[in-house]
Amino acid sequence: MSDYGIDWYINNYNASLTSYREIASLMHQLKPNATSGIDVGCALGGLLEQLPESMVRRGIDIHPYTRLLKIKEREYTRLDLRDNGIINLSRYDVALCIETAEHLEKRYAAKLVNLICSCSDTVIFSAATPKQGGEDHLNEQLHEYWHELFRKHGYNYTFIGDKLSNSVASYYRNNMFVYEKLFTKVSSKQDTAQF
Repeated sequence: MSDYGIDWYINNYNASLTSYREIASLMHQLKPNATSGIDVGCALGGLLEQLPESMVRRGIDIHPYTRLLKIKEREYTRLDLRDNGIINLSRYDVALCIETAEHLEKRYAAKLVNLICSCSDTVIFSAATPKQGGEDHLNEQLHEYWHELFRKHGYNYTFIGDKLSNSVASYYRNNMFVYEKLFTKVSSKQDTAQF
């Protein structure tokens, strides 16, 4: 995973804004009663910015550019997903992880999915596929690779990229799934993700 410079984050935000708006709208269609959302790999928080401020929003990323955030600084957690240790995160109605997974080495893939699943029973996820191309892609995988990792946590998947218009970047349209937990376990302990 590269530590991208400030220009990358600004360019990514500007290039993705139209897509973010439509993805946020689709999220509302899928989970109309959602009152909270977390974006794992949020960059500047552009996708979370499209969600109502009345929602509990949390963005996670590695960068230090808090002055450029599109969400409130208190809604942002700086976290290197490669670090070892236990990460305690709250539960959210929806977890998002959009075109982030391919930026982590393969050895972190299961840990990433574990973290995402610890946050929500509903996950909107997309990741680059082989030969998709992109900057610093370290783990481009077929969709089935991710399906299997989520399946180990009891999640089923539905392709939702076809619900996005052609104004949305093709990699979002080609790779976007919603994963939903088939059953919800009752636990008195806060879920944690081991890293």
